[in-house]
Amino acid sequence: MTALGLVPDATKRVTSDFKAAGDAIFVVGPTVDAECARPDDAAPARYVALHAAMCAELVTACHDAGEGGLAVAVAEMAIGGRCEFDVDLAPLGAFRPGRAAFTEDPARLVGTVAAANAAAFAAALSGHPCVRVGVVTAGDTLRLGGAEVGLDAAVAAFKSDVA
Repeated sequence: MTALGLVPDATKRVTSDFKAAGDAIFVVGPTVDAECARPDDAAPARYVALHAAMCAELVTACHDAGEGGLAVAVAEMAIGGRCEFDVDLAPLGAFRPGRAAFTEDPARLVGTVAAANAAAFAAALSGHPCVRVGVVTAGDTLRLGGAEVGLDAAVAAFKSDVA
């Protein structure tokens, strides 16, 4: 999906690349353990709350989890920012292996905020599914749910013709 809109101040746009070690990583939106995702009627209100957090300059990066789920979203964010991450899937709940990492739930996003703004961000999304799952770290290893891959290997795979 592509969107087009006016951006009154381009200096306040939120891009998808990780910005700094120490930033907290949140999953915004539900993680559902189902074979087929269903439309999320609560998404518009959640987007309004997330946009307000962006306007308050709480959000440092944001990416959809629609193509490959959480695992692919955080890998793309790490590749873009050339930062590593450490993500724990346990806060999302108990799911079948791979489900929390790769499910493509509609309207689920990954966002980062400076550690100092984590409580304010959580408060801004109060009443909406919003779970802190990890942290952006310095180095060259991507860690998700016990699995590890080097950042250089992730970049090479991303750039290759074979997925």
